[in-house]
Amino acid sequence: MSALIVAWYVWLFFTTITLFIAMVCAKSRIDSGIDLTLFWRVVFRILFVMFIVANVTWNLTLAWPMFWERPHEWLFTNRCKRHKRRDAQQLTRRGRLAWWWCRQLNQIDPGHC
Repeated sequence: MSALIVAWYVWLFFTTITLFIAMVCAKSRIDSGIDLTLFWRVVFRILFVMFIVANVTWNLTLAWPMFWERPHEWLFTNRCKRHKRRDAQQLTRRGRLAWWWCRQLNQIDPGHC
């Protein structure tokens, strides 16, 4: 049973990261003013819903043991931003972890976190 749980966590990790990258791609296409066809508008909306579900699930399951706290917000980035803001001076374990995650997210989407 524990192997199944580990497999689910690995799947959730890669699914969330993949959907994040897809959302960054979609955002760049939309921001550049490209007129997307109906097909891509529908695909991006479906991926967006999937990403939100994966992000909330990630924040409620995988991020809980990482930060060793129940979430105060629904999305993972908002949790990282809160710890960056609150723990910036103290450099707590949570603050360092938030800074690390923000660096990773900002490499794909500059200014994201």
